[in-house]
Amino acid sequence: MTRKLFLQGPGLKKVVVIEVEDAAHVADVISRAREVGADVDVDAIAMLEDTDDPLDHGASLDAAGLREKAGVHVGRCRKVSVVVRYGRDTKEEDFSPAQRLRLAFKWAVGKRGFDISDGDAQDLVLVIQGQQQSLDLDDQIGLHIAGRECKVRLELIPSDRIQG
Repeated sequence: MTRKLFLQGPGLKKVVVIEVEDAAHVADVISRAREVGADVDVDAIAMLEDTDDPLDHGASLDAAGLREKAGVHVGRCRKVSVVVRYGRDTKEEDFSPAQRLRLAFKWAVGKRGFDISDGDAQDLVLVIQGQQQSLDLDDQIGLHIAGRECKVRLELIPSDRIQG
């Protein structure tokens, strides 16, 4: 039998559904990620979505918590520096690459970020710096790592600036 996993990571443009044997191990998930275009080496790390700790390469899928349709991040970074620009100000915070952009957005508009009112925050979206396409807040942060640096550069902009 096989199970489907929802994979995200550097080099992938979107969520990729992969199938692996039920008897597979975390290392097999990393190998499969490389086959579908993830920009990772064999010694990459895998993390369960919304977690902070890398999975043991030798762990079975069940032992690692990789159930059917689990979200998985595969990459090289244990932490990602998220840099957010809002107007002329910039804030920076570290996150797990397996965390979703929703968490980074909440931080950016919250007290530890730019301290934006709930009403004003509803009218803002996250974009990659210099771009105008709104990011999906359900994307894992690590999906948007560009190059070899463990950093993501984002910008908060009014949603009415998004070009459709």
